[in-house]
Amino acid sequence: MKYDVIERISAEERTAWSKARNDAERIAQQEGFQPIEVFGTGTDRAGTSLLHKVNEHRKMGRQWKRDLSVLQKGDTLFIQLPVVNNYFFMQSIMKNLRRRGVEIIALVHDLETLRMVRDAAASKRQKIRMRMEEIGVLRQCSRLIVHNDKMRDFLMQLGIQVPMTSLGIFDYLVSPSPNGETIEDLMEKRAAERCDSVIVAGNLDPQKAGYVYHIPEAIPADLFGVHYQKTDQKNLRYHGSFPADTLPYELSGGFGLIWDGPQPDTCAGPYGEYLRFNNPHKTSLYLAAGFPVIIWKQAALAEFVQEKGVGLVVESLDEIPQLIHRLEDQDYHKIHQNIQEVSKQIRGGAYLRAALSRL
Repeated sequence: MKYDVIERISAEERTAWSKARNDAERIAQQEGFQPIEVFGTGTDRAGTSLLHKVNEHRKMGRQWKRDLSVLQKGDTLFIQLPVVNNYFFMQSIMKNLRRRGVEIIALVHDLETLRMVRDAAASKRQKIRMRMEEIGVLRQCSRLIVHNDKMRDFLMQLGIQVPMTSLGIFDYLVSPSPNGETIEDLMEKRAAERCDSVIVAGNLDPQKAGYVYHIPEAIPADLFGVHYQKTDQKNLRYHGSFPADTLPYELSGGFGLIWDGPQPDTCAGPYGEYLRFNNPHKTSLYLAAGFPVIIWKQAALAEFVQEKGVGLVVESLDEIPQLIHRLEDQDYHKIHQNIQEVSKQIRGGAYLRAALSRL
């Protein structure tokens, strides 16, 4: 049998965790994986004593063991990492499953080890602990689905010898619009309008996305997301925050921007450097919605963008106005034609389906 772990906060509050995880759950189940729900303890560990935290981790460990007790020799378990409900004892839980003859396929969403390595604010102790916990769990998997080849190579350098498959890009499932308008309709309209602004969707907190508040004034920017700090910059237009499922219909602008860190001239800091290895989910959002993208040239996904012909790559945000100005109409419409097929695949879950079939 094939099983899919679905994590929930608690039995009383069945709130899902994120758009990317929810979509992966749906795709896995469409591919024949049976759901196994794992409910959290519902306890907030922040600010509690070490003893309380350890007891809560143990309680969550027992919960994992109970919920996974149905697994038998020859079964396959699809799990998404990092797990949300527990991490401290996850290595031993997965080790026990492998001993019982269960194959574990893990989809890696985030690598805190990668991000923390480049975070000057993280202590050496934190970095060592994260590496021990996270890498230990990855080593217990039978197979890994990682973002791209650069992430795969990084894990191999850390001594991970588990077979790995590169996802390529995250999927972004899109529900029908309440008013009956389709993504295809919107794509046609957006291509005809040819808007030259950039779109930034996501967490707009200055501590995470400081570059947003330094976007050159020559670049009009349409902002969507949480934690926006009002500013006097006239080129920034804030449109509010929307649910992930309806966001593709709400976006407006010309080019989806994939950038991170505090600076407009390059991607730096732990979040900016992370772009060298990860597949930002907002890239999938923009392409699913039918927008061409502009991405940092050194980002891992820049190769995908160039290969598929679905956007532009830049070293600095200052390059954007001239690059867009020089983009001929025929080249602009060619990009939109390329996006149509990629968007269809992303909205249909093609990338995770292909990764699962390759396994």
